[in-house]
Amino acid sequence: MGRTTAQETLERIADPALRVAPYTSSLRQLEGRLGLDLAATIRSLEALPLAHDGAAHRVRRDRIARTLAARRPRVMAALPGIVAKALAPLGRDGVADVMEEVATPLVLDLIGLLTGTDIPPEETLASRVFSQRAGVARRRRMEAELARLWDRLEAAGAGPEELAMTILGRDALIATLARSLHAHLAALEEEGADLRARSMPAMPERTGVPYIDRHDPATGRTLRCQLELLEGEPEAMRRGFFGAGAHACLGRPLSLAVMAEVSAQLHRLDRRVAILDYALRRDDVFHFPEVFRVRSEAAAP
Repeated sequence: MGRTTAQETLERIADPALRVAPYTSSLRQLEGRLGLDLAATIRSLEALPLAHDGAAHRVRRDRIARTLAARRPRVMAALPGIVAKALAPLGRDGVADVMEEVATPLVLDLIGLLTGTDIPPEETLASRVFSQRAGVARRRRMEAELARLWDRLEAAGAGPEELAMTILGRDALIATLARSLHAHLAALEEEGADLRARSMPAMPERTGVPYIDRHDPATGRTLRCQLELLEGEPEAMRRGFFGAGAHACLGRPLSLAVMAEVSAQLHRLDRRVAILDYALRRDDVFHFPEVFRVRSEAAAP
């Protein structure tokens, strides 16, 4: 059997015959086999539309959609300021840590506005509830982090919808933004051009989510839909980064608004940016930059 193509990936993610991967049941089996208490992790998965099919999926998805719609005007009004603050390190001479100073603060500010609670930047495991390779120590850390997240959200009067937005939004958007920014800066640097040369595409050129799994009830197999194969494809195909069909990402409009605002503000900076260091972390769920340092200087007149 040959390698999956980009077109086959698009067909798979839109195929109504495929079901979600059995995340929750697999985790319950793991809990029993290892003798772990994974109550907060399982509760978190249960809150996510991506862990359900049918009526359970529709109920959770509808609640999140209504929550996003109600808060979208407030977020859109604040977005230019959030982006301006995040991009400020690139507007100054010197070295900037893109992950710590730009991408992560931007997305955490956005999620904080959506959910009404602050998410500490050092809390990094909540979004990795879909990991199939996490060991016992990491499972325990993840469980503790998710328990704290539930406590924090509930203390702020939030609940499962805000939990879902936090888990599904944090690492996916940080990584997609950072990787797309890296691709844009690398291309400009290769050309010897500054940020004013052209805008970064509002449709991400890279994704932080390299794959999603689907269960094929006809064969009993789990199929891997390789979203990373859409990188380098035309914009219309890259929309597949956000899924398709019943499980299309509810956060896509907001994510694209973030990308468009970053693109517009970045394009106005008369700066030349050089990449000093870039590497992805070891992660079986996301393509997430662990190191991304740049040097910014004033562009030639």
